[in-house]
Amino acid sequence: MRPIPFLLWMTLALVVGSTTAPAMDPDGGHVDGEAVVEHLFAKADADGDGVLSSGEYAGAGLAEFGLAFGACDADSDGRLTPGEYLEIYRVHHPSGDEIEI
Repeated sequence: MRPIPFLLWMTLALVVGSTTAPAMDPDGGHVDGEAVVEHLFAKADADGDGVLSSGEYAGAGLAEFGLAFGACDADSDGRLTPGEYLEIYRVHHPSGDEIEI
């Protein structure tokens, strides 16, 4: 299973259709991967408190794409911060890949 790339590709359906989607390059063929992760996190944060609970994570369908909540919650405090979520992306995409769409 390729959890991170698959997660990002599947979430593009949410991002690209949004009026607040991350910026694409002028050709419209790439989107900044970190911007996708940040946007996805914000969309999943249903109560707007700046962190994701396991319920919000599950409710957004994020676990369906290969990473359990606990795998992202680095300090195991039951709250997923934007930094923890972004770090998962950075570990799997150390060069700061753009996503081609």
